[in-house]
Amino acid sequence: FRNVPNEIPLVKLQALFNESLITLFSGFHPDHFWEPDEYRPEGSIENTTTENGNDEPQASNGDRTMSMSELQEELARFKSIISEKADDDARRDSQFQSVVSEQKQEISRLKKMVSSRAENDAKREKQFQNVVSEQQEEIARLKNMITAVSSDDE
Repeated sequence: FRNVPNEIPLVKLQALFNESLITLFSGFHPDHFWEPDEYRPEGSIENTTTENGNDEPQASNGDRTMSMSELQEELARFKSIISEKADDDARRDSQFQSVVSEQKQEISRLKKMVSSRAENDAKREKQFQNVVSEQQEEIARLKNMITAVSSDDE
């Protein structure tokens, strides 16, 4: 006699738990299913006999095969795309270089402005110190005159 409703399927639960841990740590996504035919390596070249009996290398691309002339056309198309992108990159690089040179000139102009202002401030500070020292000398001279006059009056 076996009491089936009360029996807990521990092996099954452990397997589900292990699978959930693997799923948790491997980054499973529910939409991550894939078709194997779409992910087969493209361009695997194999020799096949064409309709006229010639052996011509062809590339397998999923469900269809490409002849050598189609492969060369495709290669030429890719080369033109790459050259266009290289031209765009060169144009962007030249624009970037011009912006950088303009910024460099602006920075040097600002540095000169700041240094000239600092020099002007230093000159003004010297002039101010000279004026202050002259005024202090004048005050000391006047004090001496006042003390001399007051001592003469006594």
